[in-house]
Amino acid sequence: QLLGGAGDRNPVRRAAALLGLVSLALVHGGPLARASEIPGAVIVLETAPGTPGSDPSAAPPRFVLLKDGQVFVGGTARLEAGRLEKGEASALEKRAEAVRKLPGIASSPVALGGDPPRTLRLRLLDERVEVVATGDPAQAPPALAPLASLLTDLLAFHHPSLRPYEPTSYAMTVRETRLAGGCRAWQFA
Repeated sequence: QLLGGAGDRNPVRRAAALLGLVSLALVHGGPLARASEIPGAVIVLETAPGTPGSDPSAAPPRFVLLKDGQVFVGGTARLEAGRLEKGEASALEKRAEAVRKLPGIASSPVALGGDPPRTLRLRLLDERVEVVATGDPAQAPPALAPLASLLTDLLAFHHPSLRPYEPTSYAMTVRETRLAGGCRAWQFA
């Protein structure tokens, strides 16, 4: 769900939103194996989806800021896109820079404290820094205030320019592999 909304129960629209992220990757330089490979990305925030049984690797990034100020905010059901003014994008980049300068921030997972025990991955791509934080940003110790503040703002990010992302085209890659145990191939004869 995006920004705590009710989500879209229409499977066609959900599939279109997921394919929208794929097209975002293709528009910006080809297939994407990880969110950190989004060309032109300055800040990427990934978080595991809150839906039980969901595969975290299938979820779109929660927040992506590109160098040109274009921003994408993703959820489990929708993807929204917008554009930040130069000053707004610069302010986010300065806050990310302050996080990067925290001592030992990228060397190991950072425990924020509190429940639920969720994992957040913040990638600051100009410097190739990845911060892995676990816990609730609201429970973070004072020494991690810049990180907690940035995570909180990115998780609840909203901007007047955000609109549902509508890709101009879709692309899909399919490859044949062995089926996992218990599954049988379909016979079309």
